Amino acid sequence: MRSSGILMGVASLPGKYGIGKLGAEARAFVDFLKKAKQHYWQILPLAPTGYGDSPYQSCSCSAGNPYFIDLETLEEEGLLKPEDYKNVAFGDNPRYIHYGMLYETVAPVLRKAYSRFAPTEDYRQFLEKNYDWVGDYALFMAVKDDNGGKPWYEWERPLKMAEPWALEDAKRRLEKEIAVYDFLDSLGIEYKRADHEALMTMEACEAVDQLLGAQICKNLFLCNRQKTDFYLLLMPGEKPFKTKFLSKQIGTARLSFADGEQMEEYLNITPGSLSLMGLIFDKEKKVHLVIDKEVLDEEYFGCHPCINTSTLLMKTSDVKEKILPALGHEYQVVELPTE
Repeated sequence: MRSSGILMGVASLPGKYGIGKLGAEARAFVDFLKKAKQHYWQILPLAPTGYGDSPYQSCSCSAGNPYFIDLETLEEEGLLKPEDYKNVAFGDNPRYIHYGMLYETVAPVLRKAYSRFAPTEDYRQFLEKNYDWVGDYALFMAVKDDNGGKPWYEWERPLKMAEPWALEDAKRRLEKEIAVYDFLDSLGIEYKRADHEALMTMEACEAVDQLLGAQICKNLFLCNRQKTDFYLLLMPGEKPFKTKFLSKQIGTARLSFADGEQMEEYLNITPGSLSLMGLIFDKEKKVHLVIDKEVLDEEYFGCHPCINTSTLLMKTSDVKEKILPALGHEYQVVELPTE
């Protein structure tokens, strides 16, 4: 018996969010097919798009395209609020897909939804059923993101050769970053993220400042002579650090830079990635927080998510009103000289 159907990619479904989605419009199309006495809906690949925004050059033959996740369904399930996505720019022409805009805007919205998601039995069964690819794919995409979106063959050799020790190290580093995003999402903090090469020089930091449109503050990890008291100092990047002015204001003499081992022990951060967000891991409040007044007077605040291949920008008011109270660290405000 002969039968017929229609070929149409999910991306071509009509919608308000830049690309077709597996929501109400998809169900309406299925209803149309039934009324038209069609038996098949032939779809194009559902995999994540890769190089050139092509589903035929995907990083996975098993994963689904996150662009097809229906945002209104997530709202119905309590994972999104209207203000999380209704006014987000997903495209500038309803007749065309602007993949560049989707790349920038979809992930932050889905991250908000994930922050409100509680694992269900269906979710656990999915992970168990797909154990042979989900973990590897998640790690691959996280490492790719950590490398600024570069193709795998441009990563450092231990990672691109999948050396076991390098993969374990990547998992540990990425867990720290994920903890930061979970913390910010739980507080409803909106932020802008820039991915880049590891920042090892002031010139590199200045380039990120220009990209984000705001100056990122300088972070210093200090200790007293006895190495019994530790301090995280946040100060404007252009200010010189002179210990005598800080020592006088906080009542501690003989300040010096603390060791990298102590930084990692108390803040779970390695040198070069020091950040206010490291206080998330200082559960015993071993580190005293000191902030230059000028940092708090700025409109925006920038920091690393505990790794120095990404930089976050958020409103300073959110830092003062939400982040600092949630961290539970009392902080001291100082005024350091500009010369």
